[in-house]
Amino acid sequence: MRSDKIKTIGAGRRIVFAIAIFLCLAAFAEIASFGFFICYGKARLKYHLKVDEKKFVKYVLEKPKDQLPAINHDPVLGWDEPPAKTGAMRPFDVASRKTPYPSKSIRISTYGDSFTYCQDVKDNETWQYYLSELTDTMVVNYGARGYGPDQAALKIEKNISSGRLTQIVILGILSENIARVVNVNPKFYWADGDVNTFKPVLVGRGDEYEWKTKYLKNLETRSGRLAAIEAVRKYDFWYTYNKNRPTVSFPYSMSAIGVANYLLFHSIRWSDLWGQPRASKTVEKVIDYFHSMAKNNGFYPIVLFIPEIIDLKLYMSGEKSSYEKFVTGLENSYDTSELMVIDIFDETFDPARFNISPYAGHASAYGNKVIAQSIYRHLQDLAQQHEDLLR
Repeated sequence: MRSDKIKTIGAGRRIVFAIAIFLCLAAFAEIASFGFFICYGKARLKYHLKVDEKKFVKYVLEKPKDQLPAINHDPVLGWDEPPAKTGAMRPFDVASRKTPYPSKSIRISTYGDSFTYCQDVKDNETWQYYLSELTDTMVVNYGARGYGPDQAALKIEKNISSGRLTQIVILGILSENIARVVNVNPKFYWADGDVNTFKPVLVGRGDEYEWKTKYLKNLETRSGRLAAIEAVRKYDFWYTYNKNRPTVSFPYSMSAIGVANYLLFHSIRWSDLWGQPRASKTVEKVIDYFHSMAKNNGFYPIVLFIPEIIDLKLYMSGEKSSYEKFVTGLENSYDTSELMVIDIFDETFDPARFNISPYAGHASAYGNKVIAQSIYRHLQDLAQQHEDLLR
């Protein structure tokens, strides 16, 4: 009897010890997971964490009128840069930023996102400035931070109607921009996106495509904001995809397992969209729209592809870019006499120096020189066939 009692006590102690070990390990896993998400994970996962739709709707509907629409709101483009004085004669006296090159000749204008705006460098370190030096003509910068190629195309159309037309128009497309042509509100694309901004989108049914912009016009009213929210639900790829994203909350160890499962088996990155029909077809249609504007208004169109950091790392390792097949198809679709395609990925340069920090941030002065020299070389080749372009 006594030995049985001792055995029972011993077994009980072993169970208590095992439970204690399990609880310690669980506590350690929980603390480690919490530390990972707070100190590292959330910043790295900003494109992958689920956006709370209820909070988004509440925020949009309750935002004061002096904050939504935003101060830089545009009822067609979504938003735009505040006008900067260029020092040039009208109608080129204002643009997104100044190109400080002293020339009365203005034959080239540029459109695109922050890599065309040239964020984080000085006015005399933009690729527009370096291209101005090479061509001896002031290159006008109409880039806008946060833009997609669709917004840039609509801005070209808007500027043409205002008389801001140049002989050559460059549409800059960062390789990441494919994610933006299927996005209506940046918040659903990445967690740090500005909830106050909505953008237009080009939507297709079969071969028919239509610009959706009406929901941008009355954001100061509740009905207008409800229309914008509905546009997100109907047209935003990232809103639909958001349902697959993980959340981070207690217990953090279980969140870590959920995030790992998502990243391994269910995540979609922007680079994947170059192989996705809706996104790639939309970029194609935006370029078609750009080409049609060129034909109707008599300018020469250039589509400029700028590799994002993911593609720069592929460049470094000698692999093909995420968008290589798209560019090849585009080059086969247009003769250079009607549209030029320039891909910076095809140039020879140091990818670690292309951005302001190695593989981080916007293009550096060095990177912008690479872009300008590439454009100029292509223009020289083109001028042999069309001498009037840079005369």
